[in-house]
Amino acid sequence: QLKEFLLKNESKFKKDIDKKYPGNQETSSTGKNIFQISPIKQNDGLTSKHPALNQTSSLLDFCMKESVSQKASILPGTSLLCQHGSSSLHLQTSSRGISTSLTTSMAKQSSTAYLSTRSQDALSQFAQVRSWTPTSLGKSVWAGQVPTDSSLQFSVMSYNVLAQNLLECHPYLYRDSPGPVLGWPYRWQGIKREILDIQPDIVCLQEVQFKNPDHFTLQYQPFFDSLGYKYTMKTRTGSKEDGCVIFYRGDMFNLEEVSALEFKIDRVKLLDRDNIGLVCRFVPITSPTTPLVIGTTHLLYNPKRADIRLCQAAMFLAELDRMARTSSGSYLPTILTGDLNSDPMSPVLQLLTSGSFQYEGLRSGGRPMPRKLLPDSLGLSDSCQWEVELEQRGLGRQFSTGSGEFKHKFGLQSVYSSGVTTFQDRWTMVDYIMYSTSQDSQENKLKLVAKLGLPTEQNMQRSPKCPSYICPSDHLPLVAQFLLTP
Repeated sequence: QLKEFLLKNESKFKKDIDKKYPGNQETSSTGKNIFQISPIKQNDGLTSKHPALNQTSSLLDFCMKESVSQKASILPGTSLLCQHGSSSLHLQTSSRGISTSLTTSMAKQSSTAYLSTRSQDALSQFAQVRSWTPTSLGKSVWAGQVPTDSSLQFSVMSYNVLAQNLLECHPYLYRDSPGPVLGWPYRWQGIKREILDIQPDIVCLQEVQFKNPDHFTLQYQPFFDSLGYKYTMKTRTGSKEDGCVIFYRGDMFNLEEVSALEFKIDRVKLLDRDNIGLVCRFVPITSPTTPLVIGTTHLLYNPKRADIRLCQAAMFLAELDRMARTSSGSYLPTILTGDLNSDPMSPVLQLLTSGSFQYEGLRSGGRPMPRKLLPDSLGLSDSCQWEVELEQRGLGRQFSTGSGEFKHKFGLQSVYSSGVTTFQDRWTMVDYIMYSTSQDSQENKLKLVAKLGLPTEQNMQRSPKCPSYICPSDHLPLVAQFLLTP
Protein backbone atom coordinates (compact mmCIF):
# COMPACT_ATOMS: atom_id res chain seq x y z
CA GLN A 1 0.00 0.00 0.00
CA LEU A 2 2.93 2.31 0.61
CA LYS A 3 4.12 1.56 -2.90
CA GLU A 4 0.64 2.29 -4.24
CA PHE A 5 0.53 5.60 -2.36
CA LEU A 6 3.97 6.62 -3.63
CA LEU A 7 3.13 5.68 -7.20
CA LYS A 8 -0.19 7.48 -7.05
CA ASN A 9 1.40 10.67 -5.79
CA GLU A 10 4.66 10.38 -7.71
CA SER A 11 4.02 13.41 -9.84
CA LYS A 12 3.03 15.52 -6.83
CA PHE A 13 6.14 14.51 -4.87
CA LYS A 14 8.32 15.27 -7.85
CA LYS A 15 6.84 18.75 -8.14
CA ASP A 16 7.23 19.42 -4.44
CA ILE A 17 10.83 18.21 -4.19
CA ASP A 18 12.44 18.89 -7.56
CA LYS A 19 12.25 22.60 -8.22
CA LYS A 20 15.01 22.65 -10.83
CA TYR A 21 12.86 22.01 -13.88
CA PRO A 22 9.59 23.90 -13.44
CA GLY A 23 9.06 23.98 -17.18
CA ASN A 24 8.54 20.24 -17.20
CA GLN A 25 6.01 20.17 -14.38
CA GLU A 26 2.43 19.27 -15.11
CA THR A 27 0.50 20.14 -12.03
CA SER A 28 -2.56 21.64 -10.50
CA SER A 29 -3.06 22.94 -7.72
CA THR A 30 -20.05 18.51 3.19
CA GLY A 31 -33.21 12.19 16.53
CA LYS A 32 -36.60 11.58 16.07
CA ASN A 33 -37.83 11.10 12.53
CA ILE A 34 -35.01 13.39 11.40
CA PHE A 35 -32.56 11.10 9.66
CA GLN A 36 -33.14 8.75 6.78
CA ILE A 37 -31.40 5.40 7.07
CA SER A 38 -30.46 3.55 3.89
CA PRO A 39 -28.65 0.23 4.39
CA ILE A 40 -26.60 -0.45 1.29
CA LYS A 41 -26.87 -3.54 -0.83
CA GLN A 42 -24.07 -4.52 -3.16
CA ASN A 43 -26.38 -4.48 -6.19
CA ASP A 44 -28.49 -1.45 -5.40
CA GLY A 45 -27.27 0.70 -8.26
CA LEU A 46 -24.30 2.21 -6.46
CA THR A 47 -21.98 -0.36 -7.95
CA SER A 48 -19.64 0.90 -10.61
CA LYS A 49 -20.84 0.07 -14.10
CA HIS A 50 -17.35 -0.79 -15.23
CA PRO A 51 -15.45 -3.63 -13.54
CA ALA A 52 -11.82 -2.98 -12.80
CA LEU A 53 -10.67 -5.08 -15.73
CA ASN A 54 -12.68 -2.94 -18.11
CA GLN A 55 -11.80 0.47 -16.68
CA THR A 56 -9.32 1.32 -19.41
CA SER A 57 -11.82 0.98 -22.23
CA SER A 58 -14.63 2.70 -20.31
CA LEU A 59 -12.32 5.58 -19.42
CA LEU A 60 -11.13 6.04 -22.99
CA ASP A 61 -14.71 5.84 -24.28
CA PHE A 62 -15.75 8.51 -21.80
CA CYS A 63 -12.86 10.77 -22.76
CA MET A 64 -13.53 10.31 -26.47
CA LYS A 65 -17.16 11.32 -26.00
CA GLU A 66 -16.10 14.33 -23.96
CA SER A 67 -13.51 15.48 -26.47
CA VAL A 68 -15.88 15.52 -29.44
CA SER A 69 -18.64 17.45 -27.67
CA GLN A 70 -19.37 20.88 -29.06
CA LYS A 71 -17.36 23.75 -27.70
CA ALA A 72 -18.86 26.56 -25.71
CA SER A 73 -18.83 30.04 -27.15
CA ILE A 74 -18.61 33.42 -25.50
CA LEU A 75 -21.51 35.66 -26.39
CA PRO A 76 -20.55 39.28 -27.06
CA GLY A 77 -21.42 41.55 -24.20
CA THR A 78 -21.91 38.77 -21.66
CA SER A 79 -19.72 37.52 -18.85
CA LEU A 80 -20.76 33.88 -18.95
CA LEU A 81 -20.02 31.04 -21.32
CA CYS A 82 -23.11 29.57 -22.96
CA GLN A 83 -23.32 25.87 -23.78
CA HIS A 84 -24.12 24.50 -27.20
CA GLY A 85 -25.25 20.95 -26.56
CA SER A 86 -22.99 19.13 -24.18
CA SER A 87 -20.07 20.93 -22.62
CA SER A 88 -16.67 21.04 -24.23
CA LEU A 89 -14.31 18.85 -22.26
CA HIS A 90 -10.85 17.63 -23.14
CA LEU A 91 -9.68 15.71 -20.10
CA GLN A 92 -8.49 12.14 -20.20
CA THR A 93 -7.01 10.21 -17.34
CA SER A 94 -5.59 6.89 -16.32
CA SER A 95 -7.85 4.67 -14.25
CA ARG A 96 -6.74 3.39 -10.89
CA GLY A 97 -4.85 0.14 -11.02
CA ILE A 98 -3.95 0.58 -14.67
CA SER A 99 -0.24 0.79 -15.37
CA THR A 100 -0.53 1.40 -19.10
CA SER A 101 1.97 4.15 -19.82
CA LEU A 102 -0.03 5.39 -22.81
CA THR A 103 -3.13 5.98 -20.71
CA THR A 104 -1.13 7.71 -17.99
CA SER A 105 0.65 9.87 -20.52
CA MET A 106 -2.63 10.88 -22.14
CA ALA A 107 -4.01 11.91 -18.76
CA LYS A 108 -1.01 14.05 -17.92
CA GLN A 109 -0.95 15.71 -21.30
CA SER A 110 -4.67 16.44 -21.49
CA SER A 111 -5.35 17.48 -17.88
CA THR A 112 -3.93 20.94 -18.53
CA ALA A 113 -4.30 21.05 -22.30
CA TYR A 114 -7.23 23.48 -22.12
CA LEU A 115 -5.09 26.05 -20.28
CA SER A 116 -3.11 28.76 -22.02
CA THR A 117 0.66 28.80 -21.59
CA ARG A 118 0.30 31.71 -19.18
CA SER A 119 -2.27 29.84 -17.10
CA GLN A 120 -0.12 26.72 -17.03
CA ASP A 121 2.76 28.79 -15.69
CA ALA A 122 0.48 30.30 -13.04
CA LEU A 123 -0.71 26.82 -12.15
CA SER A 124 2.86 25.61 -11.64
CA GLN A 125 3.56 28.53 -9.32
CA PHE A 126 0.36 27.93 -7.36
CA ALA A 127 1.21 24.23 -7.00
CA GLN A 128 4.41 25.19 -5.21
CA VAL A 129 2.27 26.97 -2.62
CA ARG A 130 -0.07 23.96 -2.42
CA SER A 131 2.59 21.34 -1.82
CA TRP A 132 2.21 18.23 0.31
CA THR A 133 3.17 18.68 3.96
CA PRO A 134 3.77 15.44 5.90
CA THR A 135 3.32 15.05 9.64
CA SER A 136 6.16 13.55 11.66
CA LEU A 137 4.44 10.21 11.19
CA GLY A 138 4.08 10.93 7.49
CA LYS A 139 7.80 11.53 7.12
CA SER A 140 8.47 8.14 8.67
CA VAL A 141 5.84 6.47 6.49
CA TRP A 142 7.24 8.03 3.35
CA ALA A 143 10.74 6.96 4.36
CA GLY A 144 9.55 3.37 4.75
CA GLN A 145 10.30 3.37 8.47
CA VAL A 146 6.74 2.50 9.55
CA PRO A 147 5.33 -0.97 8.78
CA THR A 148 2.12 -0.50 6.83
CA ASP A 149 1.35 -4.05 5.73
CA SER A 150 -1.64 -4.33 8.05
CA SER A 151 -2.70 -0.68 7.73
CA LEU A 152 -4.76 1.20 5.18
CA GLN A 153 -3.50 4.41 3.65
CA PHE A 154 -6.18 6.54 2.05
CA SER A 155 -6.79 10.14 1.03
CA VAL A 156 -9.85 12.35 1.52
CA MET A 157 -10.81 15.46 -0.44
CA SER A 158 -13.40 18.02 0.62
CA TYR A 159 -14.43 20.47 -2.08
CA ASN A 160 -17.21 23.02 -2.54
CA VAL A 161 -17.38 23.00 -6.33
CA LEU A 162 -19.76 26.00 -6.67
CA ALA A 163 -23.07 25.12 -8.31
CA GLN A 164 -23.39 26.92 -11.63
CA ASN A 165 -26.93 28.07 -10.90
CA LEU A 166 -25.78 29.76 -7.70
CA LEU A 167 -22.97 31.47 -9.58
CA GLU A 168 -25.35 32.79 -12.22
CA CYS A 169 -27.92 33.90 -9.64
CA HIS A 170 -25.33 35.97 -7.78
CA PRO A 171 -23.15 37.47 -10.54
CA TYR A 172 -22.16 40.44 -8.36
CA LEU A 173 -20.10 38.08 -6.20
CA TYR A 174 -17.93 37.17 -9.18
CA ARG A 175 -17.61 40.52 -10.94
CA ASP A 176 -13.83 40.45 -10.43
CA SER A 177 -13.45 37.14 -12.27
CA PRO A 178 -12.85 37.09 -16.06
CA GLY A 179 -15.99 36.22 -17.99
CA PRO A 180 -14.64 33.09 -19.72
CA VAL A 181 -13.73 31.36 -16.44
CA LEU A 182 -17.31 31.62 -15.13
CA GLY A 183 -18.84 29.34 -17.76
CA TRP A 184 -19.64 25.80 -16.72
CA PRO A 185 -17.69 24.11 -19.59
CA TYR A 186 -14.46 25.81 -18.55
CA ARG A 187 -15.05 25.30 -14.84
CA TRP A 188 -15.88 21.62 -15.30
CA GLN A 189 -12.55 21.05 -17.00
CA GLY A 190 -10.83 22.65 -14.01
CA ILE A 191 -12.78 20.54 -11.50
CA LYS A 192 -11.83 17.38 -13.38
CA ARG A 193 -8.21 18.49 -13.43
CA GLU A 194 -8.23 18.89 -9.65
CA ILE A 195 -9.61 15.37 -9.23
CA LEU A 196 -7.22 13.83 -11.73
CA ASP A 197 -4.22 15.54 -10.20
CA ILE A 198 -4.92 14.21 -6.70
CA GLN A 199 -7.02 11.09 -7.36
CA PRO A 200 -8.36 10.96 -3.78
CA ASP A 201 -9.76 7.70 -2.45
CA ILE A 202 -12.80 9.48 -0.96
CA VAL A 203 -14.16 12.72 -2.42
CA CYS A 204 -16.68 14.79 -0.45
CA LEU A 205 -18.30 17.42 -2.65
CA GLN A 206 -20.65 20.25 -1.74
CA GLU A 207 -22.78 22.34 -4.13
CA VAL A 208 -23.05 19.67 -6.80
CA GLN A 209 -25.87 20.77 -9.11
CA PHE A 210 -28.74 18.29 -9.60
CA LYS A 211 -31.30 20.37 -11.52
CA ASN A 212 -31.61 22.80 -14.44
CA PRO A 213 -29.46 21.20 -15.77
CA ASP A 214 -28.49 18.06 -13.88
CA HIS A 215 -24.70 18.34 -13.86
CA PHE A 216 -24.45 15.37 -11.55
CA THR A 217 -26.00 12.94 -14.04
CA LEU A 218 -24.51 14.57 -17.11
CA GLN A 219 -20.94 15.10 -15.92
CA TYR A 220 -20.02 14.09 -12.38
CA GLN A 221 -21.44 10.58 -12.35
CA PRO A 222 -19.99 9.35 -15.66
CA PHE A 223 -16.62 10.97 -14.98
CA PHE A 224 -16.20 9.43 -11.53
CA ASP A 225 -17.65 6.14 -12.76
CA SER A 226 -14.95 5.97 -15.44
CA LEU A 227 -12.35 6.22 -12.66
CA GLY A 228 -13.82 3.37 -10.61
CA TYR A 229 -15.68 5.37 -7.98
CA LYS A 230 -19.07 4.60 -6.45
CA TYR A 231 -21.17 7.26 -4.75
CA THR A 232 -23.96 8.28 -2.45
CA MET A 233 -25.67 11.66 -2.57
CA LYS A 234 -28.23 13.95 -0.98
CA THR A 235 -29.88 17.02 -2.47
CA ARG A 236 -30.80 20.04 -0.42
CA THR A 237 -34.45 20.24 0.55
CA GLY A 238 -37.14 22.56 -0.75
CA SER A 239 -36.55 24.13 -4.15
CA LYS A 240 -32.75 24.09 -3.85
CA GLU A 241 -30.97 22.59 -6.85
CA ASP A 242 -27.67 21.45 -5.35
CA GLY A 243 -26.47 19.06 -2.71
CA CYS A 244 -23.66 16.88 -1.37
CA VAL A 245 -22.05 13.79 -2.88
CA ILE A 246 -19.52 11.39 -1.42
CA PHE A 247 -17.58 9.45 -4.07
CA TYR A 248 -15.42 6.56 -2.93
CA ARG A 249 -13.16 4.01 -4.54
CA GLY A 250 -15.09 0.84 -5.12
CA ASP A 251 -11.95 -1.29 -4.93
CA MET A 252 -11.08 0.04 -1.46
CA PHE A 253 -14.34 0.46 0.43
CA ASN A 254 -17.76 -1.09 0.85
CA LEU A 255 -20.53 1.26 1.94
CA GLU A 256 -22.23 -0.38 4.92
CA GLU A 257 -24.72 2.33 5.84
CA VAL A 258 -25.53 5.87 4.77
CA SER A 259 -27.66 8.51 6.44
CA ALA A 260 -29.03 11.60 4.75
CA LEU A 261 -29.68 14.26 7.35
CA GLU A 262 -32.09 17.15 6.74
CA PHE A 263 -31.62 20.18 8.94
CA LYS A 264 -35.02 21.66 8.10
CA ILE A 265 -37.60 20.55 10.66
CA ASP A 266 -41.04 22.05 10.08
CA ARG A 267 -42.07 21.87 13.73
CA VAL A 268 -38.95 23.71 14.94
CA LYS A 269 -38.95 27.44 14.18
CA LEU A 270 -35.17 27.83 14.31
CA LEU A 271 -34.56 24.94 11.90
CA ASP A 272 -36.11 26.50 8.82
CA ARG A 273 -33.22 26.28 6.33
CA ASP A 274 -32.71 23.74 3.54
CA ASN A 275 -29.19 22.61 4.46
CA ILE A 276 -28.31 18.92 4.67
CA GLY A 277 -25.63 16.49 5.78
CA LEU A 278 -24.47 13.10 4.55
CA VAL A 279 -22.89 10.47 6.82
CA CYS A 280 -21.41 7.15 5.65
CA ARG A 281 -20.01 4.13 7.41
CA PHE A 282 -17.43 2.43 5.24
CA VAL A 283 -15.81 -0.97 5.63
CA PRO A 284 -12.30 -1.09 4.11
CA ILE A 285 -12.03 -4.16 1.89
CA THR A 286 -8.51 -4.99 3.07
CA SER A 287 -9.27 -4.44 6.78
CA PRO A 288 -12.97 -5.20 7.36
CA THR A 289 -12.57 -5.21 11.14
CA THR A 290 -11.93 -1.46 11.18
CA PRO A 291 -14.99 0.44 9.89
CA LEU A 292 -14.66 4.14 9.16
CA VAL A 293 -17.28 6.90 9.42
CA ILE A 294 -17.09 9.89 7.09
CA GLY A 295 -19.55 12.76 6.95
CA THR A 296 -19.85 15.89 4.85
CA THR A 297 -22.15 18.88 5.16
CA HIS A 298 -22.78 22.39 3.91
CA LEU A 299 -24.02 24.60 6.73
CA LEU A 300 -26.03 27.81 6.45
CA TYR A 301 -24.16 30.81 5.04
CA ASN A 302 -26.02 33.76 6.64
CA PRO A 303 -23.29 35.46 8.75
CA LYS A 304 -25.88 36.83 11.18
CA ARG A 305 -27.32 33.44 12.12
CA ALA A 306 -24.65 31.71 14.17
CA ASP A 307 -27.47 30.19 16.23
CA ILE A 308 -28.86 28.24 13.26
CA ARG A 309 -25.41 27.09 12.19
CA LEU A 310 -24.63 25.95 15.71
CA CYS A 311 -27.82 23.88 15.86
CA GLN A 312 -27.08 22.35 12.48
CA ALA A 313 -23.61 21.40 13.66
CA ALA A 314 -25.05 19.84 16.83
CA MET A 315 -27.47 17.74 14.76
CA PHE A 316 -24.65 16.66 12.48
CA LEU A 317 -22.55 15.60 15.48
CA ALA A 318 -25.51 13.62 16.80
CA GLU A 319 -25.75 11.70 13.56
CA LEU A 320 -22.02 11.05 13.56
CA ASP A 321 -22.47 9.75 17.11
CA ARG A 322 -25.24 7.42 15.97
CA MET A 323 -23.20 6.03 13.09
CA ALA A 324 -19.82 5.82 14.86
CA ARG A 325 -20.69 4.67 18.40
CA THR A 326 -19.61 1.10 19.16
CA SER A 327 -21.13 -1.34 21.65
CA SER A 328 -18.24 -0.63 24.01
CA GLY A 329 -19.08 3.08 24.06
CA SER A 330 -16.10 4.24 22.04
CA TYR A 331 -16.17 5.78 18.58
CA LEU A 332 -15.12 4.30 15.28
CA PRO A 333 -12.49 6.38 13.43
CA THR A 334 -14.46 9.38 12.19
CA ILE A 335 -13.77 12.12 9.63
CA LEU A 336 -15.88 15.26 9.33
CA THR A 337 -15.65 17.36 6.16
CA GLY A 338 -17.48 20.20 4.49
CA ASP A 339 -18.16 23.86 3.99
CA LEU A 340 -19.15 24.96 7.48
CA ASN A 341 -19.43 28.67 6.59
CA SER A 342 -17.61 29.29 9.86
CA ASP A 343 -14.19 30.81 10.44
CA PRO A 344 -11.74 29.28 12.93
CA MET A 345 -12.93 31.55 15.77
CA SER A 346 -16.65 30.93 15.24
CA PRO A 347 -19.01 29.14 17.66
CA VAL A 348 -19.26 26.14 15.33
CA LEU A 349 -15.49 25.68 15.19
CA GLN A 350 -15.12 26.13 18.93
CA LEU A 351 -17.74 23.43 19.48
CA LEU A 352 -16.10 21.03 17.03
CA THR A 353 -12.47 21.50 18.01
CA SER A 354 -12.72 22.13 21.77
CA GLY A 355 -15.54 19.71 22.46
CA SER A 356 -17.96 22.25 23.92
CA PHE A 357 -19.37 25.73 23.43
CA GLN A 358 -21.38 27.87 25.85
CA TYR A 359 -23.77 29.75 23.60
CA GLU A 360 -26.16 31.28 26.15
CA GLY A 361 -26.12 35.08 25.93
CA LEU A 362 -24.16 35.24 22.67
CA ARG A 363 -25.88 37.57 20.23
CA SER A 364 -27.22 36.10 17.01
CA GLY A 365 -30.04 37.22 14.77
CA GLY A 366 -30.18 40.53 16.60
CA ARG A 367 -30.77 39.05 20.07
CA PRO A 368 -28.94 36.99 22.69
CA MET A 369 -29.23 33.24 22.47
CA PRO A 370 -31.42 31.67 25.18
CA ARG A 371 -30.43 28.89 27.57
CA LYS A 372 -32.23 26.39 25.34
CA LEU A 373 -31.99 26.80 21.55
CA LEU A 374 -34.01 23.74 20.55
CA PRO A 375 -37.20 22.20 21.98
CA ASP A 376 -37.03 18.88 23.82
CA SER A 377 -39.43 17.44 21.23
CA LEU A 378 -36.56 17.39 18.73
CA GLY A 379 -34.88 14.74 20.84
CA LEU A 380 -31.40 16.29 20.71
CA SER A 381 -29.38 16.27 23.91
CA ASP A 382 -26.97 19.04 24.81
CA SER A 383 -24.32 16.32 24.47
CA CYS A 384 -25.09 16.27 20.72
CA GLN A 385 -26.70 12.83 20.90
CA TRP A 386 -30.16 11.70 19.88
CA GLU A 387 -32.47 10.83 22.77
CA VAL A 388 -33.59 7.65 21.03
CA GLU A 389 -29.97 6.52 20.70
CA LEU A 390 -29.27 7.14 24.39
CA GLU A 391 -32.37 5.14 25.30
CA GLN A 392 -31.36 2.23 23.08
CA ARG A 393 -27.96 2.18 24.80
CA GLY A 394 -29.59 2.12 28.22
CA LEU A 395 -28.42 5.68 28.85
CA GLY A 396 -31.75 7.47 28.68
CA ARG A 397 -31.11 9.26 31.95
CA GLN A 398 -28.19 11.07 30.35
CA PHE A 399 -30.54 12.97 28.05
CA SER A 400 -30.24 16.59 29.12
CA THR A 401 -31.18 19.98 27.66
CA GLY A 402 -31.27 23.60 28.80
CA SER A 403 -27.64 23.89 29.88
CA GLY A 404 -26.91 26.74 27.47
CA GLU A 405 -24.15 24.77 25.79
CA PHE A 406 -23.45 21.94 23.33
CA LYS A 407 -20.69 19.39 23.83
CA HIS A 408 -19.37 16.14 22.37
CA LYS A 409 -16.59 13.59 22.88
CA PHE A 410 -15.17 12.98 19.40
CA GLY A 411 -11.88 14.71 20.18
CA LEU A 412 -11.88 16.29 16.74
CA GLN A 413 -8.70 17.78 15.36
CA SER A 414 -8.59 19.95 12.27
CA VAL A 415 -6.19 18.88 9.54
CA TYR A 416 -5.52 22.56 8.80
CA SER A 417 -4.46 24.98 11.52
CA SER A 418 -3.91 27.87 9.11
CA GLY A 419 -4.53 28.96 5.55
CA VAL A 420 -7.51 30.23 3.56
CA THR A 421 -10.09 28.41 1.44
CA THR A 422 -12.40 31.11 0.05
CA PHE A 423 -13.12 34.84 -0.16
CA GLN A 424 -16.02 36.17 1.95
CA ASP A 425 -15.38 39.91 2.21
CA ARG A 426 -11.83 38.79 2.95
CA TRP A 427 -9.78 35.67 2.43
CA THR A 428 -10.71 33.22 5.16
CA MET A 429 -11.12 29.55 6.04
CA VAL A 430 -14.61 28.05 6.12
CA ASP A 431 -13.90 24.58 4.69
CA TYR A 432 -12.52 21.84 6.90
CA ILE A 433 -11.39 18.26 7.25
CA MET A 434 -11.41 17.04 10.86
CA TYR A 435 -10.67 13.63 12.33
CA SER A 436 -11.44 11.96 15.63
CA THR A 437 -8.81 11.24 18.26
CA SER A 438 -8.75 9.41 21.57
CA GLN A 439 -7.43 10.74 24.86
CA ASP A 440 -5.21 7.67 24.88
CA SER A 441 -2.92 8.17 21.88
CA GLN A 442 -2.26 4.43 21.80
CA GLU A 443 -5.92 3.86 20.93
CA ASN A 444 -5.91 6.21 17.95
CA LYS A 445 -6.52 4.02 14.94
CA LEU A 446 -6.80 7.01 12.61
CA LYS A 447 -3.66 9.07 12.11
CA LEU A 448 -2.89 12.00 9.83
CA VAL A 449 -0.05 11.33 7.38
CA ALA A 450 0.01 14.46 5.22
CA LYS A 451 -2.05 17.37 3.96
CA LEU A 452 -2.11 19.34 0.74
CA GLY A 453 -1.03 22.82 1.80
CA LEU A 454 -3.32 25.83 1.74
CA PRO A 455 -2.27 29.32 0.64
CA THR A 456 -2.10 32.17 3.10
CA GLU A 457 -4.13 35.34 2.86
CA GLN A 458 -1.01 37.07 1.56
CA ASN A 459 -0.61 34.44 -1.17
CA MET A 460 -4.15 34.98 -2.37
CA GLN A 461 -4.07 38.77 -2.19
CA ARG A 462 -1.55 38.61 -5.02
CA SER A 463 -3.78 36.24 -6.99
CA PRO A 464 -6.94 36.81 -9.04
CA LYS A 465 -10.29 36.29 -7.35
CA CYS A 466 -11.82 32.84 -7.64
CA PRO A 467 -13.07 31.40 -9.89
CA SER A 468 -10.03 32.11 -12.02
CA TYR A 469 -8.28 30.54 -14.98
CA ILE A 470 -6.62 28.01 -12.64
CA CYS A 471 -9.18 27.80 -9.80
CA PRO A 472 -12.55 26.57 -11.10
CA SER A 473 -14.54 27.20 -7.91
CA ASP A 474 -14.78 30.01 -5.38
CA HIS A 475 -13.45 27.52 -2.81
CA LEU A 476 -10.18 25.61 -2.78
CA PRO A 477 -10.15 21.83 -2.39
CA LEU A 478 -8.77 20.35 0.83
CA VAL A 479 -6.94 17.02 0.77
CA ALA A 480 -5.56 14.89 3.59
CA GLN A 481 -3.80 11.53 3.68
CA PHE A 482 -4.58 9.18 6.59
CA LEU A 483 -3.32 5.91 8.01
CA LEU A 484 -5.93 3.55 9.44
CA THR A 485 -4.61 0.78 11.67
CA PRO A 486 -6.54 -2.31 12.87
